[in-house]
Amino acid sequence: MRSIFLKIIFVFCCFSIFSQQRKIDSLLNCVQNSKNDTIRVDELNQLSRFYIYYMPQKASFYARKAIHISNNINYKNGLAYSYMNLGYYSFRIDDYQSSKMWYNKANNIFILVNNRIGQGLCYQLIAKTLNGLGDYEISMDYLIKSHKCFDDADFPKGIGKVYEIMGGINDIFGDYELALDNLNKSIKMKSEYNDLEDMSRPYAYLGNVYLHLNQKDKSIENFNLALDISRKNYNLNTESYALTRLGDLYFKHEDFDRSIDHYMQSLEITTLHSNLWGRVRNLQGIGKGFFRKGNQKESLVYLKRSIEIAKGINDKVGLKNSYEYIYKIYDQYDSIDNAYHFYKLYNAFKDSLFNKNVVSNISLTQIKYKSEQEQIVLNKEQEKKDIINQKEKEKTDIIIYYGIALLILMISSMILLFKQLINAKKKKLIVEKQKNLVEEKNQEITDSISYAQKIQEALLTSSGYISNIFPKSFVYFNPKDLVSGDFYWLYSSEEYVFFTVFDCTGHGVPGAFMSMIGNSLLNEMIIEREIVETNKIMDIISNKIKISLGQKGEDGESRDGMDMVLCRLNKKTNELMFTCAKNPLWIIRDDELIEFKGDDRPVGYYIGKGISFTSQTFQLKNNDVIYIFSDGFADQFGGLKRKKYKTINFKNLLISISKREMDSQYDLLSKEFDDWKGDHEQIDDVCIMGVRI
Repeated sequence: MRSIFLKIIFVFCCFSIFSQQRKIDSLLNCVQNSKNDTIRVDELNQLSRFYIYYMPQKASFYARKAIHISNNINYKNGLAYSYMNLGYYSFRIDDYQSSKMWYNKANNIFILVNNRIGQGLCYQLIAKTLNGLGDYEISMDYLIKSHKCFDDADFPKGIGKVYEIMGGINDIFGDYELALDNLNKSIKMKSEYNDLEDMSRPYAYLGNVYLHLNQKDKSIENFNLALDISRKNYNLNTESYALTRLGDLYFKHEDFDRSIDHYMQSLEITTLHSNLWGRVRNLQGIGKGFFRKGNQKESLVYLKRSIEIAKGINDKVGLKNSYEYIYKIYDQYDSIDNAYHFYKLYNAFKDSLFNKNVVSNISLTQIKYKSEQEQIVLNKEQEKKDIINQKEKEKTDIIIYYGIALLILMISSMILLFKQLINAKKKKLIVEKQKNLVEEKNQEITDSISYAQKIQEALLTSSGYISNIFPKSFVYFNPKDLVSGDFYWLYSSEEYVFFTVFDCTGHGVPGAFMSMIGNSLLNEMIIEREIVETNKIMDIISNKIKISLGQKGEDGESRDGMDMVLCRLNKKTNELMFTCAKNPLWIIRDDELIEFKGDDRPVGYYIGKGISFTSQTFQLKNNDVIYIFSDGFADQFGGLKRKKYKTINFKNLLISISKREMDSQYDLLSKEFDDWKGDHEQIDDVCIMGVRI
């Protein structure tokens, strides 16, 4: 699997280079044929930037060639950008000291030629280099210098990048309020100048802030946004960063298998992309994951690899984190000497890192600069007010003449208004006729939907049939509109009982059409064709829906489908086979809820070839209660704070009522939903089926 992923990443890199090959060929042609040395330098610098992330050595070669020509023709700006490209190259290979040196050389030239944008870029890049060296306080000073340069040059694109880096530093030191403010400013500015390629990093940093604030859903949402944008633009650095932070998130929530998987994906990118800092974080994450899974030997292998790389780039934070976990592993092994050795190393790096004074200084530096900027704005506003007051004084005499003109205009307007009132009465009669016609049409539509409701109710499995097959059961069915996108279905053969609840795309009329398709396909697969494997049934239904709706995975096509759980109960053995598409299946046994999540894909719409559904089996006991459902109950907004009911509350509710009679459970679910919803609008269809064995 890892090998396949590595090949995919390699293909992406190649595709990114080939997609720009025409421009690269054009630049090479200009370099070879241009008689103007200034143009040749500019083209060489562009070539250097193109190759920074794909072929770093070529980037260095073209930058040095540009330096040679720039010195010969005394081209200052070209020389400065060449030095800047060598700074990029050094940063790319984690040689931060050299990177800082080249940026300073470039900046000295930009100061000499009064290039404020160039100065701002250098200060910004020096700040990033200082971050790599752990000098965050000095980094913040450089970012403020960068902001001033870009502000003077009216270069909002640069300011957006400054806010992004500031937000990242604020997050590192736990100043989350300031981090959110800076990152949202960055996203806003980048949106305004449509810099979509550079939008992925602030979203990744936002995901990181929400991770630290324990807001899991917001964190995942922003990391996935960062992944989507970075993959569209082949930004492997941000893609690996977002994957790493998703690994951290799942580690924090003790989902260690998923955590290790994300770290592994990121490690493939950072290995291929020579990102040593990122590689340290990935190796640490994998090591921590194996440690928490109890695999200490495998954990030590990855953590020691991370230490070797971290030493080479003087990554103090990385060394501290690795030493901490290695000391804990040896402590579990009862290897006292090794544990004490690594504990001392961990303590030494821990004490040398961040302190409260640095955090305070960084925040105060930003706040002081912000206050200065606000004072400048206030002074400018006061100057504007003084000018306005002077002009108002000069206009006093003119206002009298305008007043007379206005009086004449008002009289003319009243005459015109009188004429318009006469015309309005005529138009009112026409509007009333049109209104009556619209009301008649609306009534016809309502009558049609009401008739459709009767048709759908006729298709639903009757309550009498369900109670005959499952005497101890209930179905709580509460559509949002007259017709529903949620649907339930049950059929009993000689050997098995098949039952399902499915949630179609949307609700109302569109959802109802999908539910009728689902009902028809279930009848065909189970009753007519007598297919008994739940995963095969759902594979065939999914394919038929895609064929029926013409879904081929192309942009702009419909993404209609359904989330469902299909169950098959063996009447003799009480063995339950089931397949879950997006929605889970819950079984409550002796006040304990057992959750089966199943496949993270819907039934229908194109997601790729060769991806099939899986089935699971579970041996039921007497008094086990099975619950299958749509997401309408948990997603309903209500309560005093108008929040979602949430899945955890839904679980606790079912556990608390699971021992009651099934009719009583139905009543309690109905009451809880109505009480929670209150005066709020119902947002989706609700369907819950409960079966006691």
